[in-house]
Amino acid sequence: MASSGTIKHLWTLDAPMLKVDKSIMILGAGGELVSLPSPSFLIEYAEHGLLIFDTGLAGAGDPASTYGPLAELFMIEFPAERALDRQLESLGFSTADVKRVVISHLHFDHTGGLEHFAGAQGYIGSGELRYARTPDNHVKGFFRQEDLDAADRIDWCEVLPDTTTTCSGTAASSCCRCPDTRRVRSG
Repeated sequence: MASSGTIKHLWTLDAPMLKVDKSIMILGAGGELVSLPSPSFLIEYAEHGLLIFDTGLAGAGDPASTYGPLAELFMIEFPAERALDRQLESLGFSTADVKRVVISHLHFDHTGGLEHFAGAQGYIGSGELRYARTPDNHVKGFFRQEDLDAADRIDWCEVLPDTTTTCSGTAASSCCRCPDTRRVRSG
């Protein structure tokens, strides 16, 4: 990924929604439902073409068929018209037009559309792929094997935290530099 480029367009794609008890996000803060969007962002660069940041959920129209009990636990709302490929088509693109993928982290609500981008150049935080394949037991349910299988068909560049810039966040949700000094900003 080039260190600079001219962004021609940026689209926030309509997001599937999850609803969870606040205690999942904040220890001791239960009893209140919080709505969480699972957006994707399509970016068109003048020099480099299309990039997608996060790929949202799978299972548009019937999330229970994809996520089973998680669909009910997370109260996933994902109408068919919000499917990633359909949204790209409505903008005049196909998934094949997207040549680069940036994933903030590999939780299922960020990776459901990876299946559409086999052969793309991907960017992800260093160690994220390894961790997602062997996560700690308490977070194992946030990773979906089908998404990890789709990730195997992407040409990943694992980005390293940028030690020259103060940034917050983890994985690729920060300022990062690829080993060849290319810079990726996300999150």
